[in-house]
Amino acid sequence: MSLAFYTVRFDIPVTTSTDNWVKEERFDFSKRIRWDDHHHACVDVALKSFDLQYLTDGRVYEYLLGRENIRLDLDPGRGHGDGSVTLTVQLRPMAPQARLDIGFKGYVEALVIADLWDE
Repeated sequence: MSLAFYTVRFDIPVTTSTDNWVKEERFDFSKRIRWDDHHHACVDVALKSFDLQYLTDGRVYEYLLGRENIRLDLDPGRGHGDGSVTLTVQLRPMAPQARLDIGFKGYVEALVIADLWDE
């Protein structure tokens, strides 16, 4: 068994604050991902870095968005025989009362860690 690391960066365009911005990326590790005795894939994701900012009328606010606005989901594939992973990043919408001309932009970088079979 060996550990593998994969960094994924999602660039976020200017979008309205009431949108639920979602983006997926699918990638493959070079070897099969190990599964434990309880049928769970030995793979995890961590937030590596991010920079998200409020925008209004094209100008940046000083207020930076925090970790609570970012959701990361990891899907290790359908079976036990491959090294494919789908990572989804979702930016949670701001307060419902937010004006539509307020948006956000920036990036989110995630680190995917997998335990792979030595073949």
